[in-house]
Amino acid sequence: MSDSFSQSLPPRKRTVLGEQLQPFAEKGELHLQHCGACQQWSYPPRELCGHCLADALSWQLCSGEGQVLSRIDLHNSFEAYFSEQLPWSLLSVKLDIGPVLYVHGEGQSGQRVNVKLQLDAASAPVFRAE
Repeated sequence: MSDSFSQSLPPRKRTVLGEQLQPFAEKGELHLQHCGACQQWSYPPRELCGHCLADALSWQLCSGEGQVLSRIDLHNSFEAYFSEQLPWSLLSVKLDIGPVLYVHGEGQSGQRVNVKLQLDAASAPVFRAE
């Protein structure tokens, strides 16, 4: 095993809209898009509201409180960074404000968690459950 493998970083690639999460993650603040027309919260980032199709979406600070819907433990990965971290726990969390996020963290189905937006080892925004 080479030294570069043991010091690998998570993948950095994000969508153009996903990159807009960067400044919020740097502050450790969870921001999601909120529609000014219908008041719905949405994720993943999009150009138009998925509920009313308005283009009145803006990034707003929000609560990360929610409930774990399911958990899966990743035992194999083609990405060097994740291979070094296995098993890697992924949760689907339904936020109290509506959207479902896929996050890294510990928890079981039905458990209440708080989702945070943070930077990973590659300085990319990621969701983590606490």
